[in-house]
Amino acid sequence: MAVRVDPGLAAEARQLHDTLFVVNGLDASELRSELIPNLRAGGVTANLVTGLRDGVRPLTTVASPHLHFLRDHADTLVHATTVTDIRRARREGRTAIVLGWQRSDYVGEDVDRLLGFHRLGLRSAGLVYNVGNYVGSGCVDPEHGGLSHLGVEVVRELQRLRIVVDIGGHCAEATSFDALEFTTGPVVCSNTNPRALRPGNPRTMTDG
Repeated sequence: MAVRVDPGLAAEARQLHDTLFVVNGLDASELRSELIPNLRAGGVTANLVTGLRDGVRPLTTVASPHLHFLRDHADTLVHATTVTDIRRARREGRTAIVLGWQRSDYVGEDVDRLLGFHRLGLRSAGLVYNVGNYVGSGCVDPEHGGLSHLGVEVVRELQRLRIVVDIGGHCAEATSFDALEFTTGPVVCSNTNPRALRPGNPRTMTDG
């Protein structure tokens, strides 16, 4: 069924997109050519891509497809690792791409690997994706625990490297709240809703 759009509202929305920095805080898809015109048509200034997945692999193997894609599309995309990069992308009429994770067990049991991922451009990291891992418990685990000892180290190292910690709804709530205890800077809480609105959904979080 066709949706009727108020031309005045559409024009106002376009003006807002042209004026403001519009950041898509989570895009779980892989980078692909079809994505670029959609981002531009939507007025997106920066897009956080969390397509780094498929388990622990060597550093270059995990990120290389993304880095190659960004290199091959440098005329329209900017691999953004700083706010300055995002501002530059907007000024130059390009779209900023920020690389992130939805879980942090790619480090295995070696927190030092985070430095390598940071150098490859990682700037946002979720901790757990639904099911528990080395770092902590997931939202669908039968029993919800907090951060593991390794998880505490991971959170502290993410903070030290200035990689944003995402405590969102894929984590068990105890893991999310533990992460808050060990962070000293801002965090992101994506992929969730207040539990009062959806009490039966394991992805929601207490907001009181």
